[in-house]
Amino acid sequence: RNPTKLLPSAFPTLTTAAAEATERQKRMESRSKKEILKTILKNTAPVEVIQEDEVRQAFQTVGEEVIDEKDEKILHLETEIQRLNSLVSTLNKCKNEQLEEIKRLKISLKIAEFHRNNLEQKLSCIFTNGQIEKLRDGNKRRNWKEEDIAMSITLYSTSPKAYKLLRSNNFPLPGVRTLQWWSKKYDIAPVT
Repeated sequence: RNPTKLLPSAFPTLTTAAAEATERQKRMESRSKKEILKTILKNTAPVEVIQEDEVRQAFQTVGEEVIDEKDEKILHLETEIQRLNSLVSTLNKCKNEQLEEIKRLKISLKIAEFHRNNLEQKLSCIFTNGQIEKLRDGNKRRNWKEEDIAMSITLYSTSPKAYKLLRSNNFPLPGVRTLQWWSKKYDIAPVT
């Protein structure tokens, strides 16, 4: 080939010094990389050849270790499932016992309400509504109604000793002072 003659498909160009310098730089870098690689290869230890059987054994032991770990995890999860199932059955048993207790208490509440209503109905033949409320409320202070006061004044005027005896035996009656106050207020015969 003639170096001075151009090929028919070539374009004539001018090569600049910068382009030649970059090509030279690339070649120098390539040579230095090759030299560094050669020195590294010389300084390394000889390569040990591993037989195919050794590779199979290594993979087999790694596989067995993975299987053992998975088996342990499965056993752990199975014991956890058993523990949780026993906990669920215990909680269900407690829930059922509490539901039975609630049913029993509801029945006893209905029975108690029936007895209370029945007792109040029977007491209404003897006592006024105010006296029944006093029996129900216990020792709470009470504002007596006029009908309660009127009946009490009648009883007290009949026999003060009997009235005091009934009050001392916790009959629901207004106090003597209350009767005296009412008798002054409405100009009833004096209560002594």
